[in-house]
Amino acid sequence: MLITHDVNEALVLADRVVVFSPRPARIRAQIDVGLDRPRDQSAPAFLALRNRILTLLDDDA
Repeated sequence: MLITHDVNEALVLADRVVVFSPRPARIRAQIDVGLDRPRDQSAPAFLALRNRILTLLDDDA
């Protein structure tokens, strides 16, 4: 298990990303990364996952 606040780090290292809501923390989404390794941070699939996660986080603001 890895806990990070860095979306890129999570996508590079993890097979699954769990996005939590603000307090009280609840699971908003569980996202299977499913990208081949090594992961290219400029690949369209990587960027699409990154945008999806950032959108989920922005919805909490």
